[in-house]
Amino acid sequence: MKQAPRQIATAIVEQLQADPAFTDLCLEPQIAGPGFINLMIRPERLAAEGDGARRVVYVTDAGQANHFAGVFQVAERAGWIPDGARLEHVPFGLVQGEDGTKLKTRAGVAVRLRELRADAGARAVTPLRYRVK
Repeated sequence: MKQAPRQIATAIVEQLQADPAFTDLCLEPQIAGPGFINLMIRPERLAAEGDGARRVVYVTDAGQANHFAGVFQVAERAGWIPDGARLEHVPFGLVQGEDGTKLKTRAGVAVRLRELRADAGARAVTPLRYRVK
């Protein structure tokens, strides 16, 4: 029964997805690299059940607006949102790299907020110094 790790991971994912309790709790598993399985708890389940939150705010780029609208609608219809709780999406513009394209953290590019703020601050100050002279 020798199988490649990715084949084994695929079989595990198929079994997980066949279990309604799993699909209620987790997003679709992702197989990465040679066979790592990435599992993500549904944010609306984690927030509502984990800490009793009454208002959950998701802050992401504007490109995710349709995704979150769909997620919230499914959560509402499935009865996952407790009475009196709210899920909200707060969109912002895109964070762009040096080349002007959208930064994609899943592509392995990680920029820490501290670095982003420092860079933005430096870029804002430079033109101001020029104008003051």
